Amino acid sequence: MKCKEHTYSRSAHTAGPWRIELLRHKLGPNTGMVSETLIRPVAEGTNAIARVLNWIGTEKQDVANARLIAAAPELLEALKKAVAVLDEDDSGPADEFVSELRAAIAKAERSK
Repeated sequence: MKCKEHTYSRSAHTAGPWRIELLRHKLGPNTGMVSETLIRPVAEGTNAIARVLNWIGTEKQDVANARLIAAAPELLEALKKAVAVLDEDDSGPADEFVSELRAAIAKAERSK
């Protein structure tokens, strides 16, 4: 069964690719924070779009979370390409998988 065609709207998010920038500084004696990771567009001179606070004991996980956030634009584009390829497959079993991919794309592009 062939999936119905779907046209994706232009995303409202800041265009990718994004990068991370690890800032090491003491944020206060009792805060428990050791650093912060900024997520910025790759283009120079752009403002950070998100910030992940890195806490004592969870810094590796916090930085890994920031890397996942920074990969979001590329992951979204890869999902869209996968849906386009799978839409060409008439085998049927891909339908449920394509529905899951579309749900993830919709979640990322939801404006509210």
